[in-house]
Amino acid sequence: MSALKLMFDATSQIDTRVTELEVNAPLSPGDYSYISRIVNQKVRQVIGERQLKPNKKQRQLLYKELNSEVKKITGTPTRSQLRQRHFEIVTAFVRDWQPSNAALV
Repeated sequence: MSALKLMFDATSQIDTRVTELEVNAPLSPGDYSYISRIVNQKVRQVIGERQLKPNKKQRQLLYKELNSEVKKITGTPTRSQLRQRHFEIVTAFVRDWQPSNAALV
């Protein structure tokens, strides 16, 4: 009986550790590229929908605001530090993102 309990405890600990590793795994290069692509698409979409004619500085402001908000909702200092657990949150956020009025000026 005690051997079974030890085996169960060990299996449970391994499951916990594997889950932690999966959740804290860095984004794969493909997932990181996908996020970069949807960020670019979203900024272009906002520019098109609002018929903006932004100069380089205004375009940079839109990217900066979106990336800052992504970092804020995930609690990461840079987008390159996103983890696998952030992928769904970030993709949903980017799809729904709308810039502030300050970024549109």
